[in-house]
Amino acid sequence: MTREPFWRRWEQWRADYYSADLARHGPRFEAWRTRRRCRQVAAAVTVLIVAAGCASVGVIWWFGFLILWLILVLAAIAGTLCLRYMTGGGADGPQLVLDERQLARRNAARSLGLTVSIPLLVLPYGILIGSVINAEDGLVPYQVVYSAAILIWWVLCVARAAPSVLYAWWQEDPDLEDSVDALFDDTHVRDLNEGNP
Repeated sequence: MTREPFWRRWEQWRADYYSADLARHGPRFEAWRTRRRCRQVAAAVTVLIVAAGCASVGVIWWFGFLILWLILVLAAIAGTLCLRYMTGGGADGPQLVLDERQLARRNAARSLGLTVSIPLLVLPYGILIGSVINAEDGLVPYQVVYSAAILIWWVLCVARAAPSVLYAWWQEDPDLEDSVDALFDDTHVRDLNEGNP
């Protein structure tokens, strides 16, 4: 008996874990799965992330902005988790648990998120290079180095949150016909006439 390759077992484990996580926490956000509510939470996460970026740059002038940055990033992470459960986990779900439509939307959200986040890497390096050019004795102030390091972490947060925000923004209202059909779905009921002549 041959064992499946590691990556297939890993993908299956991810799919099982993801499905169990959505089954456990997803019902809490059942009433939030409207297009309007998804867009409100996506906009709130976007505002939190932009504010965290401003706080990252603010560290250059006052080190207390680091605490504000941490609070904003933790709030954005919580909002991103809410978006995961509100949208059924489509933005970062494994391939095995998504249908073709969800998969296409997920790939588009990831592609746009990457397109947005890669140019943002210019910010921390631009700050470092600009401060080196303007340094009189060749020494860069430590606040500038910390700010650039925090900005790099901020770009990682943007890259992680952008697909969820985009996927939630594209979310559609739940189809009432599907929910009514699900109520009267009798595929799980055994046919009483089965086996009778």
